[in-house]
Amino acid sequence: MNISVERASLLVFFACVVAQDADAQARSRVVPVDEMTQKSDVIGVATLRSSVCRVEERSGAICTDLTVSFSEVWKGEATPNFILVKPGGRIGDRGSTIPGQEYLLKVGEELVVFASPNKFGNHSPIGIRQGLYRVGPGPDHPLFRVSEYPESAGTSSPLTLQALKDEVRRALGRPVDSPPTPPRPSSTPPSKETGPGSGSSEAASAPSHPAGSTNVPVTPSPFDLRMWAGLTVLFLLIIVATGVIISRRKSGLKS
Repeated sequence: MNISVERASLLVFFACVVAQDADAQARSRVVPVDEMTQKSDVIGVATLRSSVCRVEERSGAICTDLTVSFSEVWKGEATPNFILVKPGGRIGDRGSTIPGQEYLLKVGEELVVFASPNKFGNHSPIGIRQGLYRVGPGPDHPLFRVSEYPESAGTSSPLTLQALKDEVRRALGRPVDSPPTPPRPSSTPPSKETGPGSGSSEAASAPSHPAGSTNVPVTPSPFDLRMWAGLTVLFLLIIVATGVIISRRKSGLKS
């Protein structure tokens, strides 16, 4: 009989905690980030400082207080000792669990938290546990949603901390923090240096001309060569003919 009363009290407590997020209680439904962003009043990166089970006085059910401290707040304001209430837990030989609340968090673990207030004065994660992400190691800080990784982080993830932060800021209508994409390198290979202070190999091999000069040498065509050769021969013939005529006139005068 005592077990039935405790179970009923816990169910009542659980219903009160997640009543404001009833649509997200279906475990098969993935709550989009933009929807979680709009429903949350506090979002950010936090570290779990303690996990303490207690009996909720108003319902008599066991719950767990998860105390976190935020290093980054993306939305709202967070107190230094921010408490997330999780239905269920264990005190001595007495324990209770609720479907969807079986996840485990370790003290010192870094998390991304999407939290909304509950009717008991504290906060609860959005979508039972979908509003919690484990922050993995590495320079990109991969994220692992607790709904998919209830006990520990995975080894790799396509979602990063910066990417989720940018998605939240877009949902809030704010500019993102990601640096601009660097320009792509040119497809033209860089020129090779031929020596200190020299230009490219193409520039070094090209003939130099004074600035503004238009006297660019042009190779004459075969037609031009033939024309000049014909004019030269004609000029020589004229000179020879003129000399013959002059020579004959001088001979006639002497005779």
